[in-house]
This record gives sequence, structure tokens and C-alpha cells, in this order.
Amino acid sequence: MTKKSKVAYSEFVIEAEELLESMGDRLTALEKDAEEGTVDPGMVNDFFRSMHTLKGLSGMLGLQGVSKLSHSLENLMECLRMGKIDFQQGALDVLFSGIESLNKLVA
Repeated sequence: MTKKSKVAYSEFVIEAEELLESMGDRLTALEKDAEEGTVDPGMVNDFFRSMHTLKGLSGMLGLQGVSKLSHSLENLMECLRMGKIDFQQGALDVLFSGIESLNKLVA
């Protein structure tokens, strides 16, 4: 690995950890909102954009595991965002599990 690629990977890890922490916080808030019957579209969009960013960054670095999983979670979030799937516990559980797996992959 070249010095330049080591720097890029180190920067990716820092950015990915920040994105994942933010997504975890948003997801916890979305779960609470869903239980109350109201979901903040802005928070949904923020989560979606963060996942999209993680997908793009990991894809540029050739990190296939992170890229593929984030792409799948982005697709699920798109369905939730567009109302094709309701914010039910099953979908939220998949997102929580995905965030946990992404954290492990990044670590």
C-alpha cells in the first residue's frame, strides 16, 4: 500500500466512523418517532445522504464489503423514504444490524 493510499484509507476510516455514529443517532431517533407515529422526513433524508456518502467513499477506495452493504442499506432507506415500506420495527432492525456490521467492517 502506498503512502498516499494509506492516508486516503485513514481519512476514510475517520469519515466513516463519524458517518456511522451520526446514522446510529438518527436511527435511534427515527425508531422513537416511528413508535410515536411521526417520522421526520428531514432526518430520513439526512440518514439517506450519509449512507450514500459512505457508499461512494468506500466504492472509490475499492472496499467492496462496505460498499455493497451500504448500497443495500441505502436501497432499503430509499424505500422507506419514498413510502414503499413503512417504518416498522423489522425494517429498523435491519438498519440497526447493518450499521453494526458496517462499524465492524470499518474497524
